[in-house]
Amino acid sequence: MDYIKNLVDIVGEKNVKTDRLERLCYSRDMSVHEGVADAIVFAKTTDEVSKILKLANDREIKVTPGVQERVPQEQSSPALAVLSLMWVE
Repeated sequence: MDYIKNLVDIVGEKNVKTDRLERLCYSRDMSVHEGVADAIVFAKTTDEVSKILKLANDREIKVTPGVQERVPQEQSSPALAVLSLMWVE
């Protein structure tokens, strides 16, 4: 998980969650799938999203998109992902 520092450099420490309990909060959706990502990342700009996705592509890191609202129907479970990327408005 050496890429976590890179994520912090992109979005700031407060926008990268690696605590297990916080990651569990984003581990389920309304399907039967469940998975806990290595990190939950909150991006605020398209530039941040672009940099995060470039990092993920370069390192072959699987990403699950999400939204900030905790509406179960709008969430995606990171069953196969290493990184959950949340868009913050």
